[in-house]
Amino acid sequence: MLPFSIMNQYGNVIKTNNIKKVQGNALGGLLVLTKTGDLWVKGSNYANHFGMSTTSDVLQWTLSLTNVRDIFTGAQGSFAILNSGEIMYTGKDNILRNNTTFTAGWVDYTSGVSGGYNGADIKKLQVGNGTAFILANNGTLMVIGNNINGEAGDGSARNTFKALRVVAGSVRDVNLKNVNSSYISTAGQLYVSGSNSNYALGYGSDSNITTFSQIKTIPGNVVQCITGNYGTSVITENSGAYSLYVCGTNINGNLGINDSSGTTAYTSFRLHPTFNHSVLHSRSLELCGVSSCASPVLGSTGMIQVTGDNRNGQLGTGDKTNVLQYTAAQGVPAGADFKAGEDTFVAQGGTACTLVISGGAIYGTGVSSVFNLNSTVYVELESTLPF
Repeated sequence: MLPFSIMNQYGNVIKTNNIKKVQGNALGGLLVLTKTGDLWVKGSNYANHFGMSTTSDVLQWTLSLTNVRDIFTGAQGSFAILNSGEIMYTGKDNILRNNTTFTAGWVDYTSGVSGGYNGADIKKLQVGNGTAFILANNGTLMVIGNNINGEAGDGSARNTFKALRVVAGSVRDVNLKNVNSSYISTAGQLYVSGSNSNYALGYGSDSNITTFSQIKTIPGNVVQCITGNYGTSVITENSGAYSLYVCGTNINGNLGINDSSGTTAYTSFRLHPTFNHSVLHSRSLELCGVSSCASPVLGSTGMIQVTGDNRNGQLGTGDKTNVLQYTAAQGVPAGADFKAGEDTFVAQGGTACTLVISGGAIYGTGVSSVFNLNSTVYVELESTLPF
C-alpha cells in the first residue's frame, strides 16, 4: 500500500506489523485483516459489511471471522476468502439471490460465486451495488448479479445469478463502481462497459455499453483504472514515466480539471503546480479507493493531492467546500513519503470520511460518530489497536 512512514509527531505511536489488508465502506466502516487470518471490524455497518446479526454500527473493535486469506469490500457487502478455500459473503443478498434484505452474518457463497474455481484460485473479488466480478489467477474474468446498465460486459443487459465467464485468460485487473466497470488486459489495454452516462467511460456517446469495449485513445501501458459513476481516472506508464488521464463530468470536481463541464474523451493534464507529476506511480489512486466523486492522488513526498466531493470535509483541505482541481490535503505528517511499504494501509474513503491506519494508529478527516471524528484536516483518532 502507500504509507505515511513518519508519524512520530502525532505522539506515542505503537508500531505493528501484523496488519495484512484493510478495507472500508463509504460511511466509515473498517475491516482489518491480520497476517494471522483474523478479521477485525469497527464502524458503520449500514449494509452488514461486517457479518454481524444486524446492521447496527459496531462501536468497539470486534473479531468477525477467523482463518481468512483475503477480503474485498464494496458498496453493499463484503467477501472473504478463507484459507480452506471457501468464499464467504455478507451484505445485501442480491448478488446470488436477487434479494434486497441483508444476510444475518457470513454466508458460504462458494458454489454460486466461484464459477468452478476454488477460493485459492481467486485473485480478486470486485463488489459493486448488487454486482460482483470474480478475477481468477489465470486471468479469467467472471461476473454475477445485476446487469441492468450493461456493467457485466457480456453483451446483454440481463441479470445473472450464477457466475458467468466474460473474458477468458487475459485480464490483469478489474474495477467496478455501481453502474460502470472496466478491466485492464494483460497487454495493458483498457476495456470499459456500463452506463457511460455523462461520458463517464469515455467511449462513444453517453449511452449504455453492454460489451467490454477497448479505449484506443490512451497512449502507453495502462497500469491502473478507477471507474466511477461520474468519471474515470487512468494511470499509464510509458518508458518509466507515469501520466494521469481522466474523462467524464467534473460537476463535483472529481476529475480535478477545474472545469465543471468535464470532458467527453480521455484528457491528460498536469496536477497542481506544487505537485511533482513525475512521481506518480502505478498505485497513486489508491488512497480513497476513489469513490464516484472524490479522487485523491498520492505521489510526492509529504503530500496528498485531492479533488472532488468534500461535503463532510473528507478530503482534508481545511473546509467543506468541493474541490474542483487537485489541492494538497492538510494535517499530513511532514516528511511522509508514499513509497510501497507495510506500515500504512488505506483504511476507507468515501462520502463521509477518509481513514488511514499507519504505524498501529488511525488517522482521519471528515465525519464519523463511531470514531468521534469531525474534522476538515487529518487528525489522530486512535493511538493503539488491539491487533
